[in-house]
Amino acid sequence: MNISVREGSSNTTVSLKGRFDFQAHMELRRTVEGLLRAGHSELTLDLSEVSFIDSSALGMLLLARENCEK
Repeated sequence: MNISVREGSSNTTVSLKGRFDFQAHMELRRTVEGLLRAGHSELTLDLSEVSFIDSSALGMLLLARENCEK
């Protein structure tokens, strides 16, 4: 999976490409946690180029949402 980050004035977009599965979910977790630590609390996840997603990746999405709400 490839992850790219695009920062805007009020929102940060994290784009994912490829398979989003157990092996890739930790990379997204590190990316989201780093952005939150840096003060980016409004994140948009672009999943338009994700070809597959498994249950561990879905769990990561829920965790990311909870972290952003804090």
